[in-house]
Amino acid sequence: MDTNRQRSPEYSHGSYFLWQIICASLPTRRHSKRRKAMVRSCIAAGVFCFALAASQTFAQDLELLRTECLSNSEFYDPNACFDEPVVYRSRQTEYSCEEQRSFGNCGEGWMTDNGYCKATCGGCTLSDQIKVDESLCVTNIVMMLSDDPKIQDALDNRMSSLQDCNAEKLTLFLPTSDALLRAQAESENGTPSLIRGSIILDTLDRASVPYNDIPLDDGTHTVNAIAGNELLVTVDNGEITQVQSSTDGAATNVNKCAEACNGRVCSVDLFI
Repeated sequence: MDTNRQRSPEYSHGSYFLWQIICASLPTRRHSKRRKAMVRSCIAAGVFCFALAASQTFAQDLELLRTECLSNSEFYDPNACFDEPVVYRSRQTEYSCEEQRSFGNCGEGWMTDNGYCKATCGGCTLSDQIKVDESLCVTNIVMMLSDDPKIQDALDNRMSSLQDCNAEKLTLFLPTSDALLRAQAESENGTPSLIRGSIILDTLDRASVPYNDIPLDDGTHTVNAIAGNELLVTVDNGEITQVQSSTDGAATNVNKCAEACNGRVCSVDLFI
């Protein structure tokens, strides 16, 4: 990020400038613990500054956060889950992913370690699917935030499980960036209550359902999320179309669901 560039007039809010300076100091090594900690500090600093503004300005600044999010592969990578074909350089031969699967190579270490043919071989994780969905970009950042060390550890463990094909299979109902923006703008005095770590973890638990607990028979099914709350999930033509809390009656449409090796992620228009 170039901190020497001139800010355009719409970026006049001081919180964005401060946040930009802090983020410019991030190390370039993508997956180190130090980087994750600094990313948290960076985003949290931005959120703290944003909270000083009125609700409308807060929403505008979160729009800027989404812009930055889409330019950061830590949170958004349109190629996070796709088929990278295998090229045997010694023979200058390329086999398609379909051919590799027919050869029985999907489970080979040299395939999985290099991320080859993830889509065809079923190697896409929930984390991959979240990163490839532009509408979940800001939500992805929020999932990594925390204001308490214990909750940080819990969130780290949760994020690790989203990257593990051997983890328990879940269906995640995650709010889109627009849903986050609306909820934050509508919250009392623009206070970033939804971005506190304890709220994030609770929200994630309330919106996570064991994968096999949702039957794909048409109709409305009552299921229990891992937090113990009941959800009403509507299925139409074998696809999940709506989810609703059985307690407060808030219903939200399901925009789309993406399958992964450890479950499915569905983007929704409201916090559950």
